[in-house]
Amino acid sequence: MTDSRELEDLDGLIQHPGWTRYKALFDAEWGAAGARFTTALDQMANDTDKVRAADNMQRVIWVRKEMTNFLRSVEQRVTELRHRAEPVATMSRRGVL
Repeated sequence: MTDSRELEDLDGLIQHPGWTRYKALFDAEWGAAGARFTTALDQMANDTDKVRAADNMQRVIWVRKEMTNFLRSVEQRVTELRHRAEPVATMSRRGVL
């Protein structure tokens, strides 16, 4: 896939109103104060085996961070592709063109 096509596709994705809704849904469910995230942590915190509880809580926190990073990576990729597409200034005898 060419950079310009990838930029067009991903830019179209993040500009679409559905992307904003998807991110809001993710935050409501799995954000730092999300319903599913806090429920999962609460359930694990009530485990009588504290070592297992801590391990499971760490896993849930790690997965949430990875999911957040993945969503963020789409927008970061668009930024990266935009920078690549910007024309590079060239030097001439009269200065930068």
